[in-house]
Amino acid sequence: MLTEAQKDLLLKVKHKTEQGKAIWKETSVDDKFVLDLKSSSISVVAFVGRVSRTLRFEVINPQGKNIEMFSIDSYEAEFNEFWPLFEMVRRMVLKIDETLRDISKELDSDDIVGEGGGPKFPDPSPF
Repeated sequence: MLTEAQKDLLLKVKHKTEQGKAIWKETSVDDKFVLDLKSSSISVVAFVGRVSRTLRFEVINPQGKNIEMFSIDSYEAEFNEFWPLFEMVRRMVLKIDETLRDISKELDSDDIVGEGGGPKFPDPSPF
């Protein structure tokens, strides 16, 4: 369960993000994003398991020390309030909607597709 201060912080972050006034960045960790403020940073990371999902938030002070870390699990009441924040951040940072529009536009054209030299999917087979 979130404290009042944690919930207040997340509501403000969510509001700024919804307004398009928060510039989130990708990190080297999958599904982890960071918002660098003047005096500190806030990160969000999602862990998706077979039966549950967890959001973890971290607050980093100006010296780079993690001073606060809290999680919200999918069975907690606040989860449904803040999962959309994570999804909004992920879609913005990874430019998901822009990529989908570009793909749709390419597929709508009369051009032949499939020879564009786009990024290659890694071969999952170890053989």
